[in-house]
Amino acid sequence: LAIMSLVAAKIVIYDNVKGRGDGAAIDRMAAVIEKRLTGCLFVFDIEPVLYYKTNSCFNSRYVFSPHLSSFWEDNAAGVNTQAEVRRILDGKPQLIVTSADIEQQPNMATWLMVRRELELKYRRIYAEKIGYGTRLVYERLPGV
Repeated sequence: LAIMSLVAAKIVIYDNVKGRGDGAAIDRMAAVIEKRLTGCLFVFDIEPVLYYKTNSCFNSRYVFSPHLSSFWEDNAAGVNTQAEVRRILDGKPQLIVTSADIEQQPNMATWLMVRRELELKYRRIYAEKIGYGTRLVYERLPGV
């Protein structure tokens, strides 16, 4: 029984590392962000650990990304998620981190709001494959 439990645990760990990454990719991404970051980072729909890894301040009390990006969390934390995302974007964060693809169960209203802002006012400066997905770092364009 103990051997079966050990084998099952190793399978779960392997699957988690394959799907979520082993931490090295997050460290590389954090290094890129730290070099450019002034003000607060905005991590929209993934990897809230980047706030810690980059010593970033928070631009919202809702830093666990699904609070603002997940359909299931829409207005559940006692905040109008669209108004909160608009408030954060109006603060002109210098760097925004998001996923390349729509994550599971997205809040389409906030997802589209962030994507539109990225198209108009940001440029992608870095991409990193983490597990099954790709994470993107955007930097605000000068003068906008």
